[in-house]
Amino acid sequence: MKPIVFVIILFAVTTTVAAQWLKYPTPGIPRTANGKPNLTAPAPRTADGKPDLSGIWQRISAKYSGNVAADLKPGEHGFNDRSWLDGYGHPHSEALRTTERYRRVDFGHMNIEVTLNDPQVYARPWTVPLRAELNADSDLFESVCNESHTSLEHWVGKVSDEKKTEAKVAPEILAKYAGTYEEQDLWGNRPHPAIIEITVSNGALFAELNGGDIL
Repeated sequence: MKPIVFVIILFAVTTTVAAQWLKYPTPGIPRTANGKPNLTAPAPRTADGKPDLSGIWQRISAKYSGNVAADLKPGEHGFNDRSWLDGYGHPHSEALRTTERYRRVDFGHMNIEVTLNDPQVYARPWTVPLRAELNADSDLFESVCNESHTSLEHWVGKVSDEKKTEAKVAPEILAKYAGTYEEQDLWGNRPHPAIIEITVSNGALFAELNGGDIL
C-alpha cells in the first residue's frame, strides 16, 4: 500500500503543517495544461477499486481551528481536566468514542467527518465536518520541537565541531534540493510564510531566510 500522511488527526484538529518543502514535483499526478497539479481531476483508486487516500493533506476548515466544539451550545458539556480535545481545552472522559469518515471527492479534495460521543461529558454526540486539500508538489520536512531555533540550550560547541560529524553527500543529490521554497511553519515572530533560498556551495547546502538570515 502507498503511505498516507494526514495533517488531520482526531485529537489534532488544530494541527497545521509544521514545516514543508514546496515546489517538489510529485510524480504521476494529473496536471493542467500549464503544468500545475489538477486538484479537480477524478479521485484515484487502488488496484482493487477502493478509494486511494494516499498523499499529504492540509486541513482547510478554519471554523474548527482550535475549537472542536464550535457547534455545541453553552451547557452541552461537563468538566474533566485530564486531557483536552482541542486548543480551547474541551474535555473528555474515558467513555469517549469517535467515528471518522473520509471521502476523497476528487483528486485534490477530501471531506472528513469526525463524530464524537462522550455521554459522561457531553449532552449529545456531535459531528465535526472538516475539509482537506492535497499538498501536491510538496514533501514534508522533519521538525522536532525540542530542537527548534528557540531552544538556545542546544546551540553549543565550536565551529570546528562540524568537521567531526559532517557527512559527505554526492553533488548530484545536493543539487536536487537547490531552489526557492516556502516554509509553512506558523510559529515565531517572523513574517509567514517564510521564503527560503537553498544553494549549493563547496559540497554543502546553505539556506537564506527571507533574503537575510543564513541557516
